[in-house]
Order: sequence, then C-alpha cells, then structure tokens
Amino acid sequence: MTTKRKYTPVPMQTLRKPEEVLASFIQNGISVRGWAREHKFSPHTVRDLLRGKNRGLRGKSHEAAIALGIKPNPKDVQP
Repeated sequence: MTTKRKYTPVPMQTLRKPEEVLASFIQNGISVRGWAREHKFSPHTVRDLLRGKNRGLRGKSHEAAIALGIKPNPKDVQP
C-alpha cells in the first residue's frame, strides 16, 4: 500500500516564471544551450520548458525545471 506524500507549497516569490528565467538569461548574457550543457541537461528540454511546451512532470525535464527555479524542489519542502 502506497501513501501519498504531502508537500507544503513553497512561497510563490521564490519560484520564477519561464519568461523571467529567459529574461534573466538574456540580461546576464547566458545562452540556453550553454546553461543546459553546464547543468548536464538537454538544450531541447530546457528550451521546451522555457517556451511552455514541456511542463517538467517527470524525469530529466522535472529536474531541469527545479534547477531553473520554475518548480519547487520536493526535497527542500518540509513534509
């Protein structure tokens, strides 16, 4: 029997919208491809997350969304 984990939400001011992340990349002169390579993610996955084509529900896209600050990290949230 599996029990569902309950996570308390992270305050919204700590999460960023994909548009904010992309604007931050542009402002700091960071390419999406460069950031993705540096963090060991596929550039296509990161680009799709920033365009809203991928929601980062599971796997590498989920990890990339957490690294970008788009989604809260379940490990940091108190159960």
